[in-house]
Amino acid sequence: MNCDYRGGPTDRDVVALQAAAERANSEAVRANAATDRAKAEAARAETEAARAKQLEVAHQVQAERAEVEAA
Repeated sequence: MNCDYRGGPTDRDVVALQAAAERANSEAVRANAATDRAKAEAARAETEAARAKQLEVAHQVQAERAEVEAA
């Protein structure tokens, strides 16, 4: 980093640092969005698994009822 006559960073350095911060922020936003999508997909998978389990239990109950009625 270069210094101007006052000993601080030059305007070019400040602009470069701001651009780097904006890129890092954009990447963080993209990462957060990807995390949110993954969480949503996991929730959908959990819901689908719960539905499958309910269906399995319903079929089991139905089979047991049919067995009792047949006896």
